[in-house]
Amino acid sequence: MFRTLKVLLFFCTISVTSTLDSGLYTCYIKTYNKTIQGNSTRLEIKGALPTINVESNPLSGIYGIAITLYVNISATPSVNHIYWTKVNENSEMITISSRSTGYEGGNTSVPSLTISNPVFTDKGLYKCHARNPFGVGHSNTIYIDIKGDVPIVSLDAYEFKVPYGSLVSLNCTVTAFPNHTRVYWKKHKNDIITTITQETEGISGSSIDSPTLIIKFVTLTDTGSYMCFAENSVGIGSSRSTLLTVTGGRPIVTIGRTMYSAVYGTPLLCIVKSLKITSETAGIRGVKEDDPSLTINFVTISDEGLYTCVAVNIVGTGKSQSLRLSVDAAAPLVTAMFPSYSATENSRVTLLCTVNSKPEHTHVYWQKEAVGSVTILKKGTTGIVGSSLDNPSITFTNVGRGDSGHYICFATNTIGTGSSRTILLEVEALIESATTANILIVTQKPVDNTVSEYDITDSIDLKSHYYIFLN
Repeated sequence: MFRTLKVLLFFCTISVTSTLDSGLYTCYIKTYNKTIQGNSTRLEIKGALPTINVESNPLSGIYGIAITLYVNISATPSVNHIYWTKVNENSEMITISSRSTGYEGGNTSVPSLTISNPVFTDKGLYKCHARNPFGVGHSNTIYIDIKGDVPIVSLDAYEFKVPYGSLVSLNCTVTAFPNHTRVYWKKHKNDIITTITQETEGISGSSIDSPTLIIKFVTLTDTGSYMCFAENSVGIGSSRSTLLTVTGGRPIVTIGRTMYSAVYGTPLLCIVKSLKITSETAGIRGVKEDDPSLTINFVTISDEGLYTCVAVNIVGTGKSQSLRLSVDAAAPLVTAMFPSYSATENSRVTLLCTVNSKPEHTHVYWQKEAVGSVTILKKGTTGIVGSSLDNPSITFTNVGRGDSGHYICFATNTIGTGSSRTILLEVEALIESATTANILIVTQKPVDNTVSEYDITDSIDLKSHYYIFLN
């Protein structure tokens, strides 16, 4: 017959060990009638709190430039959690974890803490904390000071006066810690602010390496108040303002008077024109820098109009008042002295005509109309004298019955042709007589019955006949 033996195993489990758990352990089993003592065993726990060593203390950081608080952690067993704390200048404690913004590290993988973009509020006392099964270990306090300021910007002059079209340098110096990352200028004029950068056309400078503003060709629009600005991670610094004044301006053009009148064909001195007239224009004189007046050598009707003198320099264009030029000219005024004449065959008769012309007339001729036909009589026509520039009247040296008709005197100049009223010439047949006498021939009886120089046509010696002219 066999007896059944039961083997019972009893365990003692320590969930989280520490050095306090070291010692001699004995297992006791109590039955209904007795207590059984087992063998004793000794337990020794090895390990300690994490040890945290700081590499540098204190630390000085630069505003805006990342700074790292380096630590070394020794721990047996290994750490399972790391965090940092900061006591700021107001004695407030702030816990920094791996999830805090603006920081890198500070965890079991990278225990050192990096402040990505330090600012002045990051000044304070920092501690690193590491936990393992034995507890939490602490580093020494690390003091961090953040240094830096906005850039210091200065100019070497606070007023500039430069001539139009010149180059001007507005000198600027920048001192910055941390280094500046941007430079620009601002111009104030008439409550309008314009920002000038290194990309602005017509300038150079205004950059990190060369903050001085150079305007390559100043104009009147560049006049104004200027300030230089420099920016770093701390903020923006600015200079005092400097005033830039650009001297010079458009030409001032004046005229003597606003109205000129000229006689056609004569020279005219005027000051100014709205059509573009230069010294190379034909028929004029002047229109030069040293002689701006305009002289028209031979004035014609086409020269009439409004004239303006225009002068240009690098600043711009100046203009005078407009003046009006009028030219005294017209077609010839042709006047017939009498409306009709009577003459006898073979006599001498003159049809009187006067011409008044500006500009001077260049042609004179007569037109005869009789029995539906038209004949032109001019200087050199057989049987006549006159019809010329100097003597526009026409004289028939030996008038005949065929010369009867209606006559018109014409004169032409560069403007046009003028004409007289129609003149009637009647030629009577010859009456014979045996008496010899001297007869005064009258072609027109004046109203007052007097004889003028225009009434007497000739005094002839009659041999076998005489002429009587009656109106």
